[in-house]
Amino acid sequence: MIASFGLFLVLAFAGAYIVFQAEYRRKGIDFSVSIHPLIARLGMAVVTGLAVAKLVYRLRRWGVLIGSPSDFIFSLQADWWVGLLAAAAVAVLYRPGRLQLQLMDGLLLYCGISGFLGAILFAAFEDPHHIGIHGLNFYGALLAGTATFLYINRRHGVSLLTAVDTGSPGMMLAYAIGRLGCHLAGDGDWGIVNIHPLPAWLSWLPDWAWAWRYPHNSIRQGEYIAGCTGGFCTQLVNPVYPTPLYESLVCFILFSVLWTLRRNISRPGLLFTLYAVLNGCERFLIEMIRVTPRYHLSVLSLSQAQLFAISWIIAGLAVAVRVRRPIAAFIILSFLPLTGHSQTPVTPATTITPDSAITHDTTITTDAVLTPHTIVTPDTMLTHFFRRDTGWIASDGCISIPLSDHRVLWMMGDSYIDNYNKARGTVGCLFQVRNSALLQPLGNWDPKATVTLVGCGPRSFLKNDPRDNHLLWPTGGYQQGDTVYIYADNIVNASGGLGFASGGSDFLARLRMPDLEVVGYDSLPYFNGATFGLGFDNEEKGDYVYTWGIKGGYIESHVVVARLLRSNPLAPWSFWNGSAWDTTVAHMADVGTGASNGVYVAKVGLRYVLVSTEFSVACDQGTRIYIATSNNITGPFSLRRLLYTIPDRLNGHSPFFYGPAIHPEYINAKGELLVTYDINGYNPCVPDCVNGEYNPDHYRPRGIRVPPALLTADPSSNNH
Repeated sequence: MIASFGLFLVLAFAGAYIVFQAEYRRKGIDFSVSIHPLIARLGMAVVTGLAVAKLVYRLRRWGVLIGSPSDFIFSLQADWWVGLLAAAAVAVLYRPGRLQLQLMDGLLLYCGISGFLGAILFAAFEDPHHIGIHGLNFYGALLAGTATFLYINRRHGVSLLTAVDTGSPGMMLAYAIGRLGCHLAGDGDWGIVNIHPLPAWLSWLPDWAWAWRYPHNSIRQGEYIAGCTGGFCTQLVNPVYPTPLYESLVCFILFSVLWTLRRNISRPGLLFTLYAVLNGCERFLIEMIRVTPRYHLSVLSLSQAQLFAISWIIAGLAVAVRVRRPIAAFIILSFLPLTGHSQTPVTPATTITPDSAITHDTTITTDAVLTPHTIVTPDTMLTHFFRRDTGWIASDGCISIPLSDHRVLWMMGDSYIDNYNKARGTVGCLFQVRNSALLQPLGNWDPKATVTLVGCGPRSFLKNDPRDNHLLWPTGGYQQGDTVYIYADNIVNASGGLGFASGGSDFLARLRMPDLEVVGYDSLPYFNGATFGLGFDNEEKGDYVYTWGIKGGYIESHVVVARLLRSNPLAPWSFWNGSAWDTTVAHMADVGTGASNGVYVAKVGLRYVLVSTEFSVACDQGTRIYIATSNNITGPFSLRRLLYTIPDRLNGHSPFFYGPAIHPEYINAKGELLVTYDINGYNPCVPDCVNGEYNPDHYRPRGIRVPPALLTADPSSNNH
C-alpha cells in the first residue's frame, strides 16, 4: 500500500477549491484578499528558516539513514541556530509591499495554513504519540479553517450564513477525498478488529472492504511482511474495519446530495444546517467501530470526534432555529411527488378563517372539507410589515428578489411616499411615483429596518423617459454576479380602458450591487404582444436564465416561457414552441393558462408553481386566487385549481384585486410558501377619495401562507 496521504491532501484542497469557486461565482461574490507586508515578511522568514534548518541538517548527515521524508520533515531534527539566522536575515532584508490575492487564492492560503495547524494540534491532543502528517484530525482542521474562512468573508461584507452555505459542499467533498487518502495510506484511522466472516447478504462485497490488515501502512504498525524491502513493511496482525473507506463513500454520496440541493435552498444557513447534521451524524456513528481514545462522561464513553460531532449537529440545528425554517419543512416541500395533470374542472374554494388585521366584515366559508395541513391562512406578519408611516407608505406591485448578500429587494408599483398623516391615518388621493423599491435584510420584518428606494425629487426608482406619461412597471427580476436585472413593462398613459397602454418594447433595467444604483436600461425586442418577467428562474444548471410571461386578453391569459443567456441577457432570446427552444417569437406555445393577466410563476423546491387571480378591474368582481403546478420549466402545468378566496371586505364589498406573486425565499417553519396579492380600493362601490384623503390600507399588499400539501395536491381532489 502506498503512503499516499500527501497526494490526497493536495487532491482534497483542489476539489474544495473548485467547488468553493463555483459556489462563489454562482452567488455573485468576488473580492480580493490582501496580505499585510508584516505578515508576508514573517511568513517568508519562517518558511526560509525551516527550510534552511532542515536542509543544512540533512547535508551534514548525508550518509546517515534518518527515516522517511515525511518523518524527517515533521520531526524536530534540524540545525535550528542556522535556521534562526536565515530567518532573521530574511526578516531584515525582505520588504514586500501589500500583496493582493484573488478570492480563492487568498482563502486557500490562509485557510490551508490555519486548517493544517489545527489538524496537527487536535491530533496531538487526541493522541500525543502520533504527531505529524499522518493521522491529522479533521475537526481540528475544520474548526481552525472555518474560523479563518468566516473572518475573511466577514471582513469583506459576506454574511456569516451566506459564507457557511458557500463552503458546505466543498468541505464535504474535501473530507471524502481526504478520508480516501487515509485509507490508502493506512495512517491509523482504521476501525476495531473485525474477525467476523463476511455475511452472506454481503457476499458481493470484496474482502478488503469488509476486513483489512492494511499492509505497508504508513505508521508501521503490526507484524513484518515476509520478503518485504523498504521502509513500510508491516501489516496489522488482525484485520480491522476499513472505516476511512466507509466514510469516504458515504461522504461522496452526501456531497452529491448537498450539490444537488444547493440551488433549491434559498434561505441562507439551511445548506450549512444540512451539512453539519449529516456530517455530524456520519462521524458519530462511524466512531462506534473506530479505534480512538475515549473520554468518560458519567455513564457515557465518547471519543473526541463524537464530542465534536454532537457539537456540530447542535450548531447546525441552532442555525436552523435561527433562520426559522427546519430542514424537515424543506424536505417536505422539495420531495413530495407532484401529482396529476388530469383534466378536471376547478374545485371548490377553501375554508378561510380571516385575520382581523386584513378583513373587514365577513368570514368566507364554503363547502370543502379541510384538514389543518391544507388550510391557507393570512400572513399577518407581512401585513404589519407593509404598514408604515414614513418612506414607502402604500402601493401595489410587491415583487421580491433575493440578493446574494442576505438582503431582499422588493419592487413596488405606483407608490405613496412620505405623505402619511399620522393624526388621521390617511394619505393624499394620488400617489407620488410610478414605481419604488424597498431594501430589506432577509428575514427582518421590522418596517424600520427597510430602506425606501426612489429617484430624486422624489421620482420613480425606474425612469428612463423624462415625459410624465411614460412609465415603467417592474414585473420581476434576478441577480447575476454584481448586477440585478429588472424586467420593466413599458407603459404610457392612455384615455379609455384602464387608463394605460403599451409604450413599445419593454426594458431590462440594470442595478449595480451592492448599492443598487440604476446604471442603465436595455431595450428588449418586441415579443409579439407577450410580456415577460412574471417570474425568473436563475437556479438551473447551464447557460440560461428562464422567465415566464403572458400573452392574450384580460380574461384568461396564455402563459409562455423564454430563456436568455446568463452571460448576455441581450443576446437573442429563445422561446418554448411546444417541443423545443425556438428563436422565432411567433412560434412560442402555451405552457399553461392564467385566470386573468394576473399571473406569476416560480420554482419552489423541485417543482414549478403558477398562481393567477380571477378577473377583476373594480369592486365586487373577482376574489379568487388559483394555483397550477408542473414538474418542468416548460410545463405543461396542471389545470388550475382554487387556492384561496380573499376575505377583504368593506361595507360588504370586495376590492379591485390583482398582482399575485410568489416568494420562495420566504418559506416559514411549517414549510408554508408566501404568496402575496394586491388590492386597489373599493371604488365605485365605496368611494376611495373622501375630502382629499385616502386610506392607505386599501392599497397595500396582502400575504397568505400556502401549506406544502397544496403544492403537490392532486387537482382532482377536493381537499384544498
